[in-house]
Amino acid sequence: AAKFIDYDTSFSEDEKKQSKQLKITCNLNNAACKLKLKDYKQAEKLCTKVLELDSQNVKALYRRAQAYTQLADLELAEVDIKKALEIDPENSRCF
Repeated sequence: AAKFIDYDTSFSEDEKKQSKQLKITCNLNNAACKLKLKDYKQAEKLCTKVLELDSQNVKALYRRAQAYTQLADLELAEVDIKKALEIDPENSRCF
């Protein structure tokens, strides 16, 4: 349904923004579930989708770094953690 809103011209800009936020929230929650289920590749893909919508999303960067770590791609995990810390340096205790 959220994709439909993007392409239908009868929806207002506010409704489109709400749709975008809903996609972000759903994908982040889904990624958290995939991490718990140890489906790291799918978690990485979901976080990447979020980052395509909001490149500054710290939760997506952190969760994708968790997935990369489990997939043994430590270089990409480090890139995401560093970017997350640049965006929100006060959040360093969470990393």
